[in-house]
Amino acid sequence: MCLTCGCKMPNDRHKPGDIIWEDIEKAAKNWELSPAEPLHHLDEAAKLVKK
Repeated sequence: MCLTCGCKMPNDRHKPGDIIWEDIEKAAKNWELSPAEPLHHLDEAAKLVKK
C-alpha cells in the first residue's frame, strides 16, 4: 500500500514524499536485506522518536 496513507495500493505515490513499497524494496536491495528488515528499522526508529 502507499505506506503513508494506507490505501492498500502498493506502488501508488499520491503526493511527493509518500513512501511506497518500491522504495522499501530499493532500500533493502541496496543493503542486501529483505524488505521486512528496513520496515523493522523504521518501526524501531519511530519508537525512539516518540520518546
